[in-house]
Amino acid sequence: MAQQADSDTTPQTPPDHYSQWSSEKLIDRVLQLEEDLKKQTKRSAESRCELLSQKAKSPSPTPKPKPSRTTRQFDPSKYSTRYIALKFAYLGQRYNGLEYHANNKTPYPTVEEELWKALYKAKLVFPSPNASLRDDEPSWEGCEYSKAGRTDKGVSAYGQVIGIRVRSNRPVTSSQAGKGDEEVNGEGAQIDQSWSSESSPPDDADFDPINHEIPYPQILNRLLPPQIRVLAWCPSPPADFSARFSCRERSYKYVFTQPAFAPSPGLGGLPTDSDSRSYRREGWLDIHAMRTAAKKLEGLHDFRNFCKVDASKQIQNFERRINKAEVVQVNHDEKGPLGFLGLPGFRQHHPPETADDRLSTPSSPKIYAFKVQGSAFLWHQ
Repeated sequence: MAQQADSDTTPQTPPDHYSQWSSEKLIDRVLQLEEDLKKQTKRSAESRCELLSQKAKSPSPTPKPKPSRTTRQFDPSKYSTRYIALKFAYLGQRYNGLEYHANNKTPYPTVEEELWKALYKAKLVFPSPNASLRDDEPSWEGCEYSKAGRTDKGVSAYGQVIGIRVRSNRPVTSSQAGKGDEEVNGEGAQIDQSWSSESSPPDDADFDPINHEIPYPQILNRLLPPQIRVLAWCPSPPADFSARFSCRERSYKYVFTQPAFAPSPGLGGLPTDSDSRSYRREGWLDIHAMRTAAKKLEGLHDFRNFCKVDASKQIQNFERRINKAEVVQVNHDEKGPLGFLGLPGFRQHHPPETADDRLSTPSSPKIYAFKVQGSAFLWHQ
């Protein structure tokens, strides 16, 4: 019985198993399978070509036209306005100064042009119509616009202030509150709502002039170039506020290096004084003399010889008060790539005038700033 059970469990080899085929028969089988594969591949390719031919002959469905996007007409009468002050900074290297002059083409844009584009695109200003100006030209008529000062081409500012009347979130009436709030801001961006935590705009009685107001710096900074940044805004300047005439003091800083340029090795230079045999090498500035001269500018003086006279304005008063004028060192780092300036052939005095000159070590040029603060300045003063 045990032998019978073992024989039942042993797998039986099928009669057509390949292990029992001869070599000739196996070769014939392989050739047959290859032939069948070729026929199947040919039929599949013919079927695919026929399908593509039918698709090419059949007309393609006409695509549905996309609905055109309608731009909502902006109605300034649905919005209230408020007078605010904006403080901003800019790097002036890429700009032709702050002030824009109509019909005066400049090689670079002005800061006012960029500021106007951002204000106009965000629908924050409603200028009076002016047929002589294009839409992209600044027009401050009806905006109560004023600026604290002007800067020339390439000059930067870090505390410029303007006064301007802009759109406000304060409801005009209860029935019109919140209308037009979906107005497109620039390139498809939606204007932010300052009452995002509430289901509806606040009534006039509950309106918070700061928390419920339009976030002016955030909106403008999204539209302005990276070289111009709005730093802050004042929600309630005085009723008679003018960025120009309400400014109590203006501050300017002019940066220069010591030496002003790389000195040439040798005996060239200017005498330090009439009785001295020591010469100040070219390129080196007399910081002590500059500080003495700066102090003479302080006080009330007539600066007509220090400015560019504008004949069209017929200015009669050229007196301005300078509160502070000084020359200060900006950095105190004595290490850097221009260490050769401390070598004997490049030192400030020749021959060495002091023990410090003889023992001086190579150092980088120092950076100084001429800082002047005054109540007002003349044109190109």
